[in-house]
Amino acid sequence: VGSTMLQICRAQGVKTIAVASSQSKLDYCREELGASHTINYKETPDFAGLIKEYTNGKGVNVIQDPVLGGPNFKQNLESLAMDSRWVIYGSMGGLKPEENASLVKPLLKRSSILFSTLKSRSNDYKAKLIADMYGFCQPKFASGELRPIIDRSYALSQVGEAHSYIESNQNIGKVVLTNDLH
Repeated sequence: VGSTMLQICRAQGVKTIAVASSQSKLDYCREELGASHTINYKETPDFAGLIKEYTNGKGVNVIQDPVLGGPNFKQNLESLAMDSRWVIYGSMGGLKPEENASLVKPLLKRSSILFSTLKSRSNDYKAKLIADMYGFCQPKFASGELRPIIDRSYALSQVGEAHSYIESNQNIGKVVLTNDLH
């Protein structure tokens, strides 16, 4: 989701800030996906100051967040601009935000926090979403403006190895399984 969003933003001329845990991921985001700025949250855990610097003190208009819980929750709260949106679509950092996280800032900034998941959506909703995304993205993939980011491919018989690789958080893009079990 993040790599596609960076590409779509680049195509639309939108400035982006990629936040990740390793320099190799950040380099890829900048060089290959068009991120305007990058932040390593492990090296700069209090990254809201950098966000303010990159946005001339305003903060960001949209946060796309697959993590939810964990140490970045408060930094995300601090990074929101006036009338911003924070879209939380995953819980890789757990389901609990940090202790003592105050929602006063997004309240005063009139920020919207949207939680979304496809797990509880109907098949009809998912089919329409796929059709809408296909209509928007397919011409861009055909022209090369967007491209799928595939890190590695494993045979289905190597699913354990593939899962271990994903758990190591080293992948940049998708890990694909191919069926070798005939």
